[in-house]
Amino acid sequence: MTWQTVKPLTPLSTGFGVWSIDEYTERIRRGEMVLDAPYQRGRRWTDDQRIALMRSWLQGVPIPAVVLNDRTGAAWHDSDPGAHVTYAVVDGRQRLETALAWQAGNLAIPTSWLPTDWIRVVEDTDDGPYVRVTGLHAPRRIARLMDLPCVRARVGTVADEATIYLLVNGAGTPHTDADLDRAARIANSQAGPPPSSTTG
Repeated sequence: MTWQTVKPLTPLSTGFGVWSIDEYTERIRRGEMVLDAPYQRGRRWTDDQRIALMRSWLQGVPIPAVVLNDRTGAAWHDSDPGAHVTYAVVDGRQRLETALAWQAGNLAIPTSWLPTDWIRVVEDTDDGPYVRVTGLHAPRRIARLMDLPCVRARVGTVADEATIYLLVNGAGTPHTDADLDRAARIANSQAGPPPSSTTG
């Protein structure tokens, strides 16, 4: 492997914003935002990881930005004139699939996280009572807490998107089980567990 490039690096053109979760999921359902670009991994998160993300949303824990690429440029149109895709998700697929699962009623969270007057229908689990979006009196109360920052790039090829994906996901060092166990021991030593943050 070499880090050398054919020509000097040029800064990416990017924009930053904070979108409501509906701004993402409505685009996905309409086919305007794609989650499954060829460089993406598949659905990987467990229910526990998704539940942890829901807790982060409910508590206002900062959640890493979704990285999008704007595919409205001429190069994209020329390569696929009939496509109506406006964004590709470069990083953040697991977060958005968690939101889709919640909105569809395919994910439940502990009832102890919510005020009792928010809850209409509960379901029993091995971990005690849980609730789905379909069991809430006013589901929009939670939806309003599910904002998600985004960074929007504007590159012209799937290869360029894959390069961003590699830089975003390959530069860090994965947490070991020992790292996570150490943090869990500290968290569990407190009277009330601290907020949980999840990325992906």
